[in-house]
Amino acid sequence: MKNQIIISLLTICGLTSCSNNSDDNYEAIPQYPFVEAKFGSSVDLENLANYANQSTQAYIIKDNSLGNTITDAEAT
Repeated sequence: MKNQIIISLLTICGLTSCSNNSDDNYEAIPQYPFVEAKFGSSVDLENLANYANQSTQAYIIKDNSLGNTITDAEAT
């Protein structure tokens, strides 16, 4: 009896969790909401500065990156 109740509850939860939402109410979520809130449109997030592919100057003889790659989004 207890197993039947549990199976029934799981079935009901499974069926009610499935929904047929349409895309009519879709609202795009900004990818970087805090950057947009702080800087508005002054930072073009689609065209970031090229920080990831900078060359290293000859006088820098030690690699301090420890395997951490630099991305344009993180540097910006």
